[in-house]
Amino acid sequence: MLHDVKNLTKIKSECLKIPIELIKRFSPDTLSIMEFDNQREIDLIRKIFSNLPLLGEKIPNSWNVEFHRDLHHADDHSFLQIIPTNIAIYEGKMIHHFNSFYENPAFWMNESDAKRFYISRRHYPEFQFYRMAYRGVASSTNETTLIASILPKNTATLMSLRVIEIFSYNMETKHLDNEITDLEQLFLVGLFNSYILNYLIRRKISANLSTFYIYQLPVPRLIEGSWYFNQIVPRVARLICIKQEFAEFWNNIFQPTWKRMGPNDDGTSQLTDWEILTKPWISECGVYGWDNTKHDIGTRAQLRCEIDALVAHLYGLNKEEFEYILSTFPGVKENAPWLITGTMREFERLKQFIPQI
Repeated sequence: MLHDVKNLTKIKSECLKIPIELIKRFSPDTLSIMEFDNQREIDLIRKIFSNLPLLGEKIPNSWNVEFHRDLHHADDHSFLQIIPTNIAIYEGKMIHHFNSFYENPAFWMNESDAKRFYISRRHYPEFQFYRMAYRGVASSTNETTLIASILPKNTATLMSLRVIEIFSYNMETKHLDNEITDLEQLFLVGLFNSYILNYLIRRKISANLSTFYIYQLPVPRLIEGSWYFNQIVPRVARLICIKQEFAEFWNNIFQPTWKRMGPNDDGTSQLTDWEILTKPWISECGVYGWDNTKHDIGTRAQLRCEIDALVAHLYGLNKEEFEYILSTFPGVKENAPWLITGTMREFERLKQFIPQI
């Protein structure tokens, strides 16, 4: 919409320079060029991508990720019923950041139908496992765009959610191959809910979070034992395991080292109650706190700030770069400003703990 010919003289001095390798990294399948506001954004995104693998890349001897849709409103409407059963049907609106109890279900499913549906589609009763999911419908104008959590066992899902593949079916051996562990799912949920990946995905989409774009996100394939992994996972676990539905999940993932995450044991977290954790899940294992608009407050907000700060350090950002990314979330700043200020505070505090490589 530039109509003055004099603008032609400004092209050389005001143009943005996008390296070819960044275009190939950021959009490997289509080589599409996104719109940037300034050169600073280009350089920042180049740094975030660095040499990290894209989520859609299949890496040998590592965890790999595929997401899929389950029930379709129209095609599978015969499975949906309004009379409660022991199989709740989850929709995107029912989850929020690290929260699988954000809204109540509107539909349920008979267990016999669930077994028939999932075994015919996935070759195993997938609904009987704890699975990571993210909202498949969002907007770049929302407070945040990428929202993920872990679903309880015995839940089916509608198409507004994208669900992770825990196993892949080997057609040759007729066996299920494990693709990702529970701990690795928790780590990935921490990254998905972070401002870093939200900043990147908002550059790509306007409404639907197609897996096509999700697979183009740069995600380090850390595993149990790495410092960042061991710091992020227990924090995410405490945010998600807030009800009895996650007791079995907690019992399977709990590590005794989590009890030393607090300041009383020279740990990295500001929460002081880590030592009360037990392997059998009790309500105190979860972290709670919401205001009347369902925004996280108190200790729950504190853990989220710690996770976001850790993720920013994981991606190698400095203070100015992270402050710029946080400034691109005006909705959060307006409705939950403590999450922005708290995250920046934690970014500075956690510097003392970051391992020097």
